[in-house]
Amino acid sequence: MDTNLISFYCVVAIVLAAIAYSGTENTLNLIRFAELKIKLTLIEFKANRLKKKLKKDLDSYVQQLQKNKHGRQ
Repeated sequence: MDTNLISFYCVVAIVLAAIAYSGTENTLNLIRFAELKIKLTLIEFKANRLKKKLKKDLDSYVQQLQKNKHGRQ
């Protein structure tokens, strides 16, 4: 069998086992939690990239200001 098909069957079996064990409501809550956790991770990743970019831009701006300040004196 194809490994993708086996993976699909495993995921379906895990979801069905979760529904059988804890019911649909709690299983949907678990799926929502996983989705929110993934979204939070993406947001934190983007925020970290933005923080690095802003720090780099600010450092270059400060260096330009210091160079201009020393050039005037």
